[in-house]
Amino acid sequence: LAQAQALMHRVDAQCLPVIEGQRLLGVLTERALRAHLDNLEGTKVEEAMIHESPIVAPTTTLEGAAKLMLKHNLSAIPVVENVQLVGMLKTSDVLATYVS
Repeated sequence: LAQAQALMHRVDAQCLPVIEGQRLLGVLTERALRAHLDNLEGTKVEEAMIHESPIVAPTTTLEGAAKLMLKHNLSAIPVVENVQLVGMLKTSDVLATYVS
């Protein structure tokens, strides 16, 4: 987890998708990292990540994605098409669309 935390800080991300090839395995969040602060070096990403993260499709409406993010208290949600991760939709992306 220490390497994942360093990556999150370096790219200024609140979460990271965990993938194998292009297949989404889960999502590692800052909240999950905080739960393991006492043993970042000894904890594997798979032990801390959210395995059953909600997802949206590229065709999901912005409103639908925002509602799902609110329901699950997510700052970002994976965008998946044909079981492959194609992106991450962040709260700031949703807000930027409504503000511009």
